[in-house]
Amino acid sequence: MKSFKNIIAAAFIIAIAGCNSGNEDNVAEESVKNEQAQGRHKVKVNVSILQPQKFEHYFEVNGTVKSDYDVMLSPEMNGQIKKIYVQEGDKVSQGQLLAKLNTSVIENNVNEVKISLALAQLVYKKQEKLWVEQHVGSEIQYLEAKTKKESLEQRLKALQSQLQMSEIKAPFSGVVDAIFKKEGEVISPGMPLMELVNLKDLYVDADVSETYLPNIKLHDSVYVKFPALGDEFMVKATIERIGNVINPGNRTFSTKVNLSKNTPDIVKPNLMAYVGIRDYKNDSAMVLPSQIILQDNNGYFVYKLNNNKAQKAYLQPLFSSGDKTAVQSKDLTFGDKVITDGYNQVSQGVEVTLN
Repeated sequence: MKSFKNIIAAAFIIAIAGCNSGNEDNVAEESVKNEQAQGRHKVKVNVSILQPQKFEHYFEVNGTVKSDYDVMLSPEMNGQIKKIYVQEGDKVSQGQLLAKLNTSVIENNVNEVKISLALAQLVYKKQEKLWVEQHVGSEIQYLEAKTKKESLEQRLKALQSQLQMSEIKAPFSGVVDAIFKKEGEVISPGMPLMELVNLKDLYVDADVSETYLPNIKLHDSVYVKFPALGDEFMVKATIERIGNVINPGNRTFSTKVNLSKNTPDIVKPNLMAYVGIRDYKNDSAMVLPSQIILQDNNGYFVYKLNNNKAQKAYLQPLFSSGDKTAVQSKDLTFGDKVITDGYNQVSQGVEVTLN
């Protein structure tokens, strides 16, 4: 998208250069004016009838591709890596076992507790039968047997939980993108073992200036480009979330743009993106070629045809997109004939003829 001010600045420089092109040009211009005054010469121009057009304007912000399904997997306990069951690039399913730590010590403890628990359950049953049914012995003996049995049951559950914590399973379906450890290495909670990624639910996180806050709404359509992939690669998307807090450091608010679930795999997490957000739309806009808009001391204007003479029509530029500019003007109405070729060869009140 081109800035309208840049376009006008370039046109203004060209106009200045034309005014200083030398005595020969000045003589030629005076000759044309004299001929016009004598009715022997008219400037040939082309015109375009001003019609309402659909016009949209987008501004771009920088963003980053992200995924809620891009995680570093680590164990929940300390231990030595006994076995890694996958390789980098493997596709895995949710719940699939990816790696396992050495649990020989825990397994030995489990076996010991199971043996003790079997005896405790037997003693408890005998004490229960003697005390409850026959009222033989004491209640204390019965309660001690019951407590020991329940304590061993809890101990066994804790050890079995530790066994489960020694297994690293896939929290979701995806691809193993990287493995950071080898079998036999010691690992602790928080140390990454492997990275698991799912590319089906990507989004772009982009910060937008607070000045655009009134122009953005949930579910607005946007476009997303990726500089690394070329300008021709573009994805249509929607705004899923708008942040509720303005960052005081840079006066921006966050937006989350959902990418299509059919986005090609070439789009990766952390890829830089440009998000085009629409801030202006008019189905019946007054649209002019940017290059024909000129400027003098009174403001911006174009030449229109009025009784076969060039007449200035002053206007206010609104937005520019490509080589078109949406304007508003009290001097222009739909149906007016705007000079599009030869506009730089005429002046106010000069008689013209159509090519």
